[in-house]
Amino acid sequence: SSGINAEWPLRPGYEDESFQQRELSALVASKVYYHLGAYDEALHYALGASSLLNINESSEYVETVVARAIDRYIDHRVSLIDNGSNDALDERLEAIVEKMFQRCFDDGRYKQAVGIALETRRYDMLESAIMKSDDVASMLSYSLHIAMTLIQKRAVRNTVEGERERERERERERE
Repeated sequence: SSGINAEWPLRPGYEDESFQQRELSALVASKVYYHLGAYDEALHYALGASSLLNINESSEYVETVVARAIDRYIDHRVSLIDNGSNDALDERLEAIVEKMFQRCFDDGRYKQAVGIALETRRYDMLESAIMKSDDVASMLSYSLHIAMTLIQKRAVRNTVEGERERERERERERE
């Protein structure tokens, strides 16, 4: 715990749903908590900041909050897919991850998108990263390498290997 008094002045603004500057209050609270080293609280309020959180901003704060959001999303997806959990996903977390995928695609950082897709079990985004890259065969090889060396679950590796085989079949059909 950060040792911060629970009745601290910024919290009421965010928690009062009638407050007009609710998202701004959440963003300010998030940044204060971040600077105090209370990263879980920083993420909590960043999620409440919604559209005011600019994940394209190049700052340590944004990188930390986005990394925390992705880690929490990974934990949820792994629990959901690998362990059959029925826990509801916070849609705000998913929105941050979706924005991060879009940022990767916009910047041509397909390998980063592949890594995030594999860790989050987002096979739709894995396929998008592979197909949007300039060199599909190379990106498939990279994806398989990452899956085989970093991902422990056999089902994940098998999904990637299956996609690689489907791409090989498509290549043969084009010849």
